[in-house]
Amino acid sequence: MRALPRSPAPDPDRIQRIQEFFAADPSVEHAADLTIEPRLQAKHGLPDARVKGIELLVGLTDWTTGELVGAGEILKALASSPRELLAARRHMTYRMLMSAPRCASYVAAALGSHECPINVNVFPHLVGEQGLVDTVRSVLQVSGLKPHRLTLEIMEHFRLKTLDPLQPLIDDGVRIALDDGCCKECGGMEEMENRAHEVILPGFTEVKLDQDIAGHPRLSHVIHRLLSSFDIHVTIEGVETKGRLQTLQRELADVGDRVSVQGYVHGAMQRLPDFMASLRKGKRSGV
Repeated sequence: MRALPRSPAPDPDRIQRIQEFFAADPSVEHAADLTIEPRLQAKHGLPDARVKGIELLVGLTDWTTGELVGAGEILKALASSPRELLAARRHMTYRMLMSAPRCASYVAAALGSHECPINVNVFPHLVGEQGLVDTVRSVLQVSGLKPHRLTLEIMEHFRLKTLDPLQPLIDDGVRIALDDGCCKECGGMEEMENRAHEVILPGFTEVKLDQDIAGHPRLSHVIHRLLSSFDIHVTIEGVETKGRLQTLQRELADVGDRVSVQGYVHGAMQRLPDFMASLRKGKRSGV
């Protein structure tokens, strides 16, 4: 397996090496493990909750421990300057976009459903790039993946003032989600509640709430208010225990399919083949 390119000093070839690392060719395919985590419908209990979506992540197996290294650690290892970080984020995003159809086909085979959406994280500096729109359209056209099955999850949303550059994709049917950093970036739950109309820009179809506020006493109140004000789906991240899930099920019993949960209550992120195998065995889904 190829090691992460590490260099303590600036290297004029690092941008090229970053691009090569994320290139979708067979030599790298075996190095970068794609991992996912499910979003389970909040009104259902475990273990019969049905999968509502898949978040496609990039991971790498640490050859010393056998554990998965997440995207944050990969970016730290790849980039030693702001410019290199932007390049790494760009190539990571495009790598995930190109892998989305393959993930979708695995999910369809495992669940017997062709409707489960695939979420791909997109960094804000890419939103204004024509290359993003062109790449998404190319991936959809070549793969045959239906636009409504792809969700672009916009990270660090506070850097954006409009989703206009993504309007062609929105018109095509691609879904746009507000990443789970929204409450933190707003200054907390109360500010999120007060500034919702500033934060949830026209075009967003999903809002993901921060993992560090999953236990906030006003969470259910805020979710009800968001659902009454916007035509959106809400995903609660950071649900770690069955007790917390059961509390949310009681408090949100009236919202139907408009709320999902995501978190380690149904297991940590896994390598894509391992997760698909567990779905087939019925360990994680009653579908």
